[in-house]
Amino acid sequence: MSIPLRIDIREGLNRPDDFIQNDGSIYIEQDFVISRNNDGTVLSKYSDDNWDFSPYKSNIRQNHMLNFEYIDNENRDIVKELMFHRLVVGGGTNGSLLSVATIVNIFLSCLRPLANFSNKLLNFRT
Repeated sequence: MSIPLRIDIREGLNRPDDFIQNDGSIYIEQDFVISRNNDGTVLSKYSDDNWDFSPYKSNIRQNHMLNFEYIDNENRDIVKELMFHRLVVGGGTNGSLLSVATIVNIFLSCLRPLANFSNKLLNFRT
């Protein structure tokens, strides 16, 4: 089954890949395209530590990057997976698509702090 990412993308822009779900399992290919430039070239892949949503932002001054480099290696993969799942199954209010501002907000205000807390907790216990 082909599932488009739930990102609010203006008409005429090149979309990321659709997520293909086979037999109910969830496996994310490392070369899955997260974003494309206006000319269709790949801007960000799942394996990248920076996901760039700049072609899809609605405000020129808006933050558009998800920088996973600030997350420790132990948590980085799980945070990427959680963010990806949010892009696949998530939605805004009343089922609307996710804006770049919302995507960045989820990452900066929820997932990144949660990963940092997890790292501090692990260090505290050892």
